[in-house]
Amino acid sequence: MNSDNELLVWIKDGSLRIEILKLLYSKEYLPSEISKKLNKHRASISRTLILMETKGLIKHIHAGSRTKLYQITERGKIINKMVSS
Repeated sequence: MNSDNELLVWIKDGSLRIEILKLLYSKEYLPSEISKKLNKHRASISRTLILMETKGLIKHIHAGSRTKLYQITERGKIINKMVSS
């Protein structure tokens, strides 16, 4: 597993990662909602969400048969605070 410092560097290396983390800090979102809010292609959002999930920053819950609702994890909240300070 990555250390918090390694994750912080990884998050800061991509502005989209920071935007998604900050957005998910306040509420859960579907990938399509994130795409619209951030005005980014759905494919870019989906790829980034998968990477962020593998690093333990976010997780998904099923909101339907093929629908995933994403939320920030406790580790993601810690990293978000570190990015914001």
